[in-house]
Formats: sequence, structure tokens, C-alpha cells
Amino acid sequence: MQANQIKMVEVFPANATLQIPVYQRNYDWRQTQCEQLFSDIEIIVRNGGTHFLGAIVYKDKKIGGMFNELIIVDGQQRITSLILLARALYDSTDDKNIQFAITANFFRHAVPNPKYPFKLQPTEYDVDIFKKILSGEELNPREKYSRLYENYAFFREKISASEFTVEQLHDALYSLEFVKMVLDNENPQQIFESLNSTGKDLTETELIRNFLLMDLDYETQERLYKEYWLPMERLFQNSETVDNSETVDKFVLQYLTSKRKSSKDTQRGKNIQLSTNAMYEAFKKYFHKIYDGDKAQQVEKFLQNLLFNAKFYRRLLFTDNTKFNELSALDKKFYELVYLLDAASAPIILLELNERYTRGDFDEKIFIQIVDALISLICRAKVCRMTGIDSAQNAGNILNRLDKIQSVSADSLWQVSTQGKGKYTVPSDEDFKEALMNPELNVSLKNFCKYLLYSFERHINNSYNFAGYGDLSVELVIPKKLSAAWEKYLREKNDATAGMFANALGNLVLISNPNKPAALFIEKRAAYAISEYTYTKDLSKVSDWTSRHIRRRTEMFANLALQIWTLPEKYQPTALANKKIYDLDSDFNELTNTYPESVSIADKKIPLDYWIDLLRIVARNLYALDKDNFRQAVQDSGRSRFFSASPENLPTPVTEIGENYYFGAKLSVKECLKSTKDLVENFDRLTGTNFKDEIEFAKR
Repeated sequence: MQANQIKMVEVFPANATLQIPVYQRNYDWRQTQCEQLFSDIEIIVRNGGTHFLGAIVYKDKKIGGMFNELIIVDGQQRITSLILLARALYDSTDDKNIQFAITANFFRHAVPNPKYPFKLQPTEYDVDIFKKILSGEELNPREKYSRLYENYAFFREKISASEFTVEQLHDALYSLEFVKMVLDNENPQQIFESLNSTGKDLTETELIRNFLLMDLDYETQERLYKEYWLPMERLFQNSETVDNSETVDKFVLQYLTSKRKSSKDTQRGKNIQLSTNAMYEAFKKYFHKIYDGDKAQQVEKFLQNLLFNAKFYRRLLFTDNTKFNELSALDKKFYELVYLLDAASAPIILLELNERYTRGDFDEKIFIQIVDALISLICRAKVCRMTGIDSAQNAGNILNRLDKIQSVSADSLWQVSTQGKGKYTVPSDEDFKEALMNPELNVSLKNFCKYLLYSFERHINNSYNFAGYGDLSVELVIPKKLSAAWEKYLREKNDATAGMFANALGNLVLISNPNKPAALFIEKRAAYAISEYTYTKDLSKVSDWTSRHIRRRTEMFANLALQIWTLPEKYQPTALANKKIYDLDSDFNELTNTYPESVSIADKKIPLDYWIDLLRIVARNLYALDKDNFRQAVQDSGRSRFFSASPENLPTPVTEIGENYYFGAKLSVKECLKSTKDLVENFDRLTGTNFKDEIEFAKR
């Protein structure tokens, strides 16, 4: 590696184009960083001297000929920002000498380069907007939302407000200094990752992209980036903004979770939950496990699958402006599941199901039935305020179970989705109806009640062209805060309790044009008479509105809900699921001075007499799964005194848990539960399993 100190003007050699490779992140400097850069320039003007801006790392492509190409390994964000500042200075003056100097030193080659018109060639993602800014072309409204244009406009504002002239600010650019580092035979990927090891510069998605592309030859990098990665990114752009990084990150996270069938990973000896800020290490392990052979071929195979799934994922990004009646039958179901139900983890399951559907494992009719089952499961869980299947890890668990089923159908989806316990239990019909009858439903599920009312309307009039979902609102017939007129009305009806039912489902109506909240029922009834919604319009036929009417309408809706969000009889939860369920993350203080009833491990329900039985049974199961890692987990958790190959060394009673390995302990309830938790967490860490999630229990 060669290194030497250079001035700003030397960053842009006369005969070379600085090329930002595909493994670099798209331009993403924020206003705070631009503010600091401009402040540094003003300090130079104010105090004189120079200012150091860090290292610029190049890799020389050595292509020969008149023009050379230098690959920027580190420093592209600063270089791009300085060019935007230079363009802002150019556009802020009529001084031809300054404009000529800026063009010659920062923008264009003295001899035109037919391949690259400017001295800096950004990533393919940024290049069109970058060229428009440097050429002084007009940008369309969407392009003006780009980070490139926003920062250019910011610099224009700062120049206009500065106490210094354009000439002074321009001269200060030449006092900026860098360390120029040119790589020889060093590995660019290793250098790049070491320079970005703090994680401040690159997102996890960008690290994944770099891992895939960085050590390939440049031609292959460019081809794979243009054919797969760039189209994937552009899928998630919308008509208003080009900043799509959050959507891309979320897609990559859910894609990775779907492929790994788990949202957890073990890193540096700790169990972590994958997130958009923590998925790179898990991805590398996944890639090395699944893809083996020639790197370029395996990367292309992976990117093909990634782009295929991205196209499907894009179908799931609905908005308030989505025209429901124009959707296909299957997309209508996706719309309900992902958008109306806001089932955050549903795409994890849908990505895998869509691959199977595309392979021909099942037809569209079955796919619709499967999505209907998911809708029922998630709706029931939300109404009963339970997690149900809508968690990333539980979605992974469902996919793991589906792998063991030869033929995928709606029934198999019910089968693998109704095995959860505790907070993951699917609510029974009885629990679901009881939750819907809750007089405070609109308090606990304020936004969700609109979905329920909307679904009731669609159930009886599915062909009607409803207003956009975002244009609908929910109104309380009896207001939450009773006016004097309402109080008088209810007194006349001899109904002192009606106000207590203001947030009940039966007191809610779906409307497009809200009434005044305090309006009396007779006034609202006139508005309801012309409503386009059946259940709203029905209220116009009622002469009075009291708690009796609310309770009757609430029960009618609850019974209708059981018809819409069904749960087959054979998958109704057992009595254990209807009790309060504890897991290894519960507050163990609640269980002091209690006795256990049973424990559920995976699909097995086991009766318990004492809490020590829980530790013994869990230990026996873990030992059967992996005896070597179990013994290591015993040591790591500090529980060696409870387990031994010599039963005489243990407190009685002693139980053999397998192959001349024994357990014996005398513990308090809290110590017993804590020991179980520590043992299982260490076992999961060593084996990469999620055994802890499979353990739940109930007290007597």
C-alpha cells in the first residue's frame, strides 16, 4: 500500500476517473454531516491554514490508454459531497474564472472522456441524478427528494447565508488535505471492512451486498449489480421519493428470516434477535452453509432468488390509495393480511409459500385458503391481545414445521400454526367471542376496530366498490364524553349504564363523513340512513339507542366474527391453553408458593407434581437431543453440582436422565425455574436451537 498527503485538487487526477464501485453504499450523507463540512470550509476562510479531511483509499484498475480508472475503496461520501458543494458554488456566482476553475479541477476532464463525462462516476443508483446536477439540468419532483439534490440545495442555502463570498469559499477548497492511499495487492474487501468496522458508515444490507460482490472481478461486479441488485433496490422506490433504504432493509431481513426459518442467531456467545441493524453475521453463516462452489456462480444463484422474492415482496406493499376492486383474488387476500391486519411477520411466511406456489406445489385456490387461515389466526390473536403467529420467530417455527409436511394445504397450515402455547396460543371460539364482547374493545384496539367493521361490511357486500380504506373512519354512536343533551336523553330512557358501553363494538359505526360527536341519536340516524354501509344504515331503522341495543349489536357482531375468522373444531385449543400460561421469561416471583399443573414441551403435554420435576424433565429432553452439548451447558450455566455420572455425589432423590448420567437437587421454586432457564439458554446457544421457545407451563 502506498500513502502520501495530498491537497483537494489532487484528489481528481487529470487523466483518471474516480469510480465508485457497486459494493459502496449509495450516497447518503445527512444534513448534519454537510453542515460540518461547510463549517470546516468557513473555519479555513476565517482562520487560514489547512484542514485535514481523512483518508481516500483507491484501487488502480490499470486499464492502460489515455484514461485511467481508480476504484474508490473508502472516501466516496466525502468526495461526492465536495463535488456537490463545488457545484453549489458554481451556481452561486457569475464569475467565469471561478466557474472555469471548478469545472477544470472538479468536474470534467481537460480532454473529454467518451466513457465517463465527469471525473467522478457514482454508483448506478445515483448516476442519473448526479449527472443532472452537474450539468445544470432540471430535476423532476421525485428526483428532488434524493439525498444528492437535497444536499446540493442545502449547500446553496448555506452559501447564500454565509458571511463569506463565493470566491473566499472557493479558495478554501484548495486548503483541504487528505491522505491518499493506493492499494497494491491488498484485499479490497478486508481493507473496506476494517475501515468501516464501527458500523457507522454502512447498513447491514450494504454489508451483505459488499460481501456478495466485493471480491469478484469488476466486470462481474458490475453485471451482477445491474442485473439483480439494482433492480431489486428500484423495485421499492415510489413515485414521491427515491430514498428506499428502510424498505430494502426490511425486505432483506424478512427474506433472510424466511430462508433461515429463524429470527435468532448466536453471535460472540450470545443469543441475539435479528434486526435491520443486526443481520450481516447471520447472513454470512447462512450463505456459506447453503451456497458452495464457485463464488461468482453461487452469488448469481443467490441474487436470482433474492430478486425473485423481491418482486413478490413488492406486491405486498399496499397503501391507502390501493384500489381494492382492481386487485386479483389472491392479492385481495394479501392486502387484507399484510395491510389491513398489519401482520408484520406475515411476509416471512408468504415468501416461502410463494416459492412453493410458483413451483406448482399447490394452486391459487389453495393459496387463497392458506392466506384465509393466516388472516383468521392473526385476527383472533390481535382481538385477544396475544402474539399468536405474528412474530418473526414464530413465523420461522411455522416454516420449519411445514418443511416436515409433504403436501401443503390450508389444513396443514392450521396444523402447524396452532401448536403454540401461552402467548402464542390460538384463541378458542369462546375466548375470541369473549374478547369481542369487551365493552372497552375500542380502547384496547382503537385502530383495529375499523378493520373489524370494514370486514363485516365486505362479508355481506363483497362486490361493492367501497371508498379507500384510508378515507373511512369509525364513529361512536353514544359519545365517550356525554353531553348534557345525551345525559338527558339516556335518563329519559331510564338507562344509566349506556355510557359504559361507548367503546363497545356494538356502539361503533363505519362512516365516510363523520357527524359531530355530541350530536344526538336522532340527528345521527338521519345521516346513517343515507350511508353506503349496511350495518351503519341499519341504525336508521332503530327508534332508540341504549345499552340494550349496544349489547345486542355487539353480540351480533361477535357471532358474525366467528363465521368470518373461523377456527376448525379439531384445532380449538385445549384446556391448558385457556389457563394462564407461563414461560421461561415469566416473572418467577408469581410462582412462589405454588404447585405446577403441567408443562408443554413442543407438542407434548406432561403432568407435573413439583417444580423440581420441570427441571428434571427439561434436562432429560435436552440430554436426549444432544448429550455432549447438554453436558457443556451444565458446566456453562454453573449447575454441575446438580448433575453427575456418580449418583452418590448428588442430593436425593436422584434420577437417571440418560446413559449413566444423573440428576439430583433440592431447590426453591425460584431457584428451580432460574436453573431451568439458564440451562436451556446455554443449550440453545451451543446448539443454535430455539428449545426455550418450546417450553411453557401452567400452575394449579
